[in-house]
Amino acid sequence: MDEDLPPIPDHDTPTIAERELVLREGEREQAVRVAFGTPRRDVPVADGGHDWRCPLRIVIGGDEIRRQGLGIDSWQALQVAFAIAREELATLAARPGAELRVLGVVLDPAHPELPHRPGPPWIP
Repeated sequence: MDEDLPPIPDHDTPTIAERELVLREGEREQAVRVAFGTPRRDVPVADGGHDWRCPLRIVIGGDEIRRQGLGIDSWQALQVAFAIAREELATLAARPGAELRVLGVVLDPAHPELPHRPGPPWIP
C-alpha cells in the first residue's frame, strides 16, 4: 500500500434521509434516529476506479452507532447502508422485552423499516 495516499474519509456528509423511532424496554423509552448521508467517492483510487461510501448514523439516546455502506457506485453504497440499518434495527427490536416503534406502530424485527402488516413481505 502506498504510504502517501490520504486516509479514506470517515466524516459525515449532508443527511439525505432520516427516520425517528422509539425503543421501549420495560418502562424506559429512548429516541432512535437513523440518518443516511450523501454517498461520496473514496479519495484513494481503488483498482479500476473509485469505491463509494454512504455514511450511516444511528443515535440511541446518548449512544451513537456509525457505519458506512460500501459500493461500486453511489446507488450500491446507499443500498448497502439501508441493509446495515435494517440489521442494526432488527438487533435492537430483538432484544428481550424490547419494542421498536415508528409513528406508534410496533415494528416487526424481521422487517424493522416498515410497520408490521399481514400480507406479503416487503421486498427491497
